[in-house]
Amino acid sequence: MENKRDLYRQLSKNYASFCTRCSQRIHRQSTLSSYHTTKRAQLDTVSAVKKLVAVEEQRVHNIQTVIDTFRKAIDDMYVTTRFTNQRHHYRTKELKRQFKEANSSFMNCTILLEHLTSSLHKARENLARVDDALEILSHDSTKSNKKRAALVTKQSDRVACIQKTVKQIKLLKNKRDQEEILWRQKAKLIFDECQKEEVKRLDLMKKTLLDFTQAMQIKDQQTVDHIYLTLAKEIQTKQNSKTDVEWWAKVYGAMEEEEVLENDEIDSSGYEQDDDTV
Repeated sequence: MENKRDLYRQLSKNYASFCTRCSQRIHRQSTLSSYHTTKRAQLDTVSAVKKLVAVEEQRVHNIQTVIDTFRKAIDDMYVTTRFTNQRHHYRTKELKRQFKEANSSFMNCTILLEHLTSSLHKARENLARVDDALEILSHDSTKSNKKRAALVTKQSDRVACIQKTVKQIKLLKNKRDQEEILWRQKAKLIFDECQKEEVKRLDLMKKTLLDFTQAMQIKDQQTVDHIYLTLAKEIQTKQNSKTDVEWWAKVYGAMEEEEVLENDEIDSSGYEQDDDTV
């Protein structure tokens, strides 16, 4: 939008520069090349271009209004982060917090379940080692009963630990499943909020593009048409080559004023005769 604004702004400046240069050039022209009604027609053409300057300036103003409105909306929507000077959506921090809170219970259950599963795996490995030790001990008569009893106690502890962990895992899985349902419900609500904000952003872009398109248009095209139509009419009716030639002849003394008047009378009578004929 800014590039387009600058383009029209430069066009307005070019129009103004054109008017200044052409006006000076026309005024400096020798009367032998441009004079009287023809010179006025040239100046009228330049004056018409001056009116177009105002039209382009209004178009630049309209585009700038759209730019200012868009910037304000963007500044309201995207705030600057303290210290980092980075911009982010004004609800980003809030929605991230909601997401983290909604996901925390489910994630805690998942992490704890992974930890218990790992503990269960280690407990079963420990139990397997105790079982192997008892198996070896059962074939070795040199070992004391005290050592055998210690291994049996350790085996019982390992089994109890495994059973306890299995129960914990079962309960935790049920809790995790419930937390997952709650998490999905909360995530859906958060996602809906994100979608609403995204719709606002996209609607802003759509509105800005429409406003920009309208700003580029000349709202009152009749004004521009009137400038050109009036100019064409003025040139057609007021520029008179014969009058200019006679004016030149009179200025330079090539024709007496009486002759000019006679020629005007002849022309007038000729026009009247033609009218009667018609």
